[in-house]
Amino acid sequence: MIDDLSKLKSSKSDFNFCLIGYAYKPLKHIKVSGEYQEKDVIDLLRDNSIGMILFPGKWPETYSYTLSLALQTDIPIVSPNIGSFPERLSGRKNTTVYSYDISSHELFLRLSEFAEEVNANNDVYASVYNGNSDPCVDFYECEYISIIEETIGMEGIEFLDVAQQKISPQENKNGFVKTSVRNILWRLSWSPYLRFIRSPQLNRLRSLVLKALS
Repeated sequence: MIDDLSKLKSSKSDFNFCLIGYAYKPLKHIKVSGEYQEKDVIDLLRDNSIGMILFPGKWPETYSYTLSLALQTDIPIVSPNIGSFPERLSGRKNTTVYSYDISSHELFLRLSEFAEEVNANNDVYASVYNGNSDPCVDFYECEYISIIEETIGMEGIEFLDVAQQKISPQENKNGFVKTSVRNILWRLSWSPYLRFIRSPQLNRLRSLVLKALS
């Protein structure tokens, strides 16, 4: 998404984008701050004259520590409507939540409209969270594969399918048994009822068994 926005920036001058952090490849028309320490984020936002914070992710986050940092400011926020964003931004002033599956061009237009509202001192509030605003409750089952397909193409999907097919039923069964035994050992090792028999020797024995099952 950020790469697509950088391409749109090449033909439009509405925004100056700045990525706090770094990308997996060079980006044109986008300033990149590079690696940073959490304690420096607020200073980075101020030093780069950030007037709007955009979260362009297409996958859900159960909490989002970067959102926590953004909420320490009064800077307008734009985020997708998945994961923890709708709930944590519920009713926040100068905040808009967009559908995570919109195109980069649609998001760019949404940013322009939101910026106009904020610059005109019109109060814009995020929708109040009603308990379940995610478009797909089971995101990974419903949407994740389609996003992977867009990113790496059908060849990548076919590779994943082939890898799965190479696992025989017996291997699946063995994996299930090993996982079950590991879980049982872990629970027994931390059971308060067995605390009296704990010893370094038993811990070493447990480690050897776990190593053999890995």
